[in-house]
Amino acid sequence: MPRVRIPYGLEAPDAMITDLYKACSTHLLTYKDYSPLTIRSYERTWRQFVDYVTKTAGLRDEVRSFNEDTALGFAEELAKLGVSINVIITKLAALSTLAKYGMQHKNSRTGKPYMTTNPTAAFEWPQAVKRERKYLYPKELAAFLAVELTEPWQRNARALLVDTGLRSLELTRAKVGDLHDVNGLYYLSVVVKGRGRNRRKLDIPVSPSVVEMLHTTMLNEGRVHPDQPLLTNSRGEAMTTSSLTHLATAIAKRAGITRFRVGAHTIRHTMEVVRRRGGIDPSIRSRMMGHANPHSIQAYDHIVPDELHAARQQQYVGLDRYLGNDFTVPQGNGPQTEQSNDQKVRNDGH
Repeated sequence: MPRVRIPYGLEAPDAMITDLYKACSTHLLTYKDYSPLTIRSYERTWRQFVDYVTKTAGLRDEVRSFNEDTALGFAEELAKLGVSINVIITKLAALSTLAKYGMQHKNSRTGKPYMTTNPTAAFEWPQAVKRERKYLYPKELAAFLAVELTEPWQRNARALLVDTGLRSLELTRAKVGDLHDVNGLYYLSVVVKGRGRNRRKLDIPVSPSVVEMLHTTMLNEGRVHPDQPLLTNSRGEAMTTSSLTHLATAIAKRAGITRFRVGAHTIRHTMEVVRRRGGIDPSIRSRMMGHANPHSIQAYDHIVPDELHAARQQQYVGLDRYLGNDFTVPQGNGPQTEQSNDQKVRNDGH
C-alpha cells in the first residue's frame, strides 16, 4: 500500500493549531524573552486564524490545516475586511513565528517535527506602507510641557519620556536599580531592542532635575529596592507601554493638540528633532536614542517648516556666490538675489 503524503503540516492528524500556539506562547515568553504585549498580539492573530480555518475554510482545527492555501486565504480575507497592509504583514509574521516553532519542535508521540514547512514562505507578502511619523511643533511641545499634572507619577513619566526620548517599552521595563551615577553623572541602563543573547544594555544620560524628581517620589513611596519599577501608575504598579501612551495622549488633549493623536512615540520623534536643531552630532543622537545601528537615526529625520524658509534664503546666498558679487539679475528675468548692504553699495556704484 503506498504511503500517503501529508502536505505542509503534521504527521499527527490529531495535533491542533490551538494546542500548538499555546505551547508556542509559553516558549516565546519563557525562553525567547518576548514581551507579554507581543504575546497577546500573536495569540489574537492565532485565534483569528483558527476561526478562519474552521469557520470560513470549513476545515478542522488541525495543524495539517495550516498550509499555504489557508495562510494566503487568511491574508486575503483580512484585506477584504479593510485591514491595513501593515497590520496584515504583522499577522503574517505571527503565523510565520508559529510555523517556525512547529518546524523546530517535535511531537512527543511521534518524535517528528510538528510541521515540515513554513506555509507563509510559499507566497509573496504585501509590501509595507511606510507611514510618516509625526512630531510636535514648538508651540505644541510648549503646551504639552505646560500642562499641570497633580500626581507625581504623571510628572515623573512625562519628565523621563521628554528627557530621554526612549521607547515606551524601554522606560516601562526600567527598574529602580537601573538608575545610577558615574562620577556624579546620572544614567539609566535600559535594555534596547533584542531578545535572548541579542539583548544589550545601554546607559542613557538623565538630567539631574529629572533624577531628583524620581528620587523624591521613590523615597516618599518607599520604593527603594533595585528590582522595583522605576515608573509606576496611580495604583503603585509598574507602568505598561499602553498606560504610558495613554498618559501622553491625555496630556496632549489637555494641551489642546488636535492636529493628530499624540502617543509616547510622538515624543520620541519630537526629541530627535529638538536634538538635531540643537546641533548634536548624528552619532551622538543615535546613541541617545538607544539605536543598535547608527543609521537608524535616518528614520527620525523630519523637516521643520521654518527650515525650508531658511533654506530658501541660503539658496540666494549661494546664487550670489555662484553669479559673482558684481552681477545683478535684470528685473523680470528671474528671481532676485537678496543681496547684503555691502553688495547693494557696490552694485549702485557708491
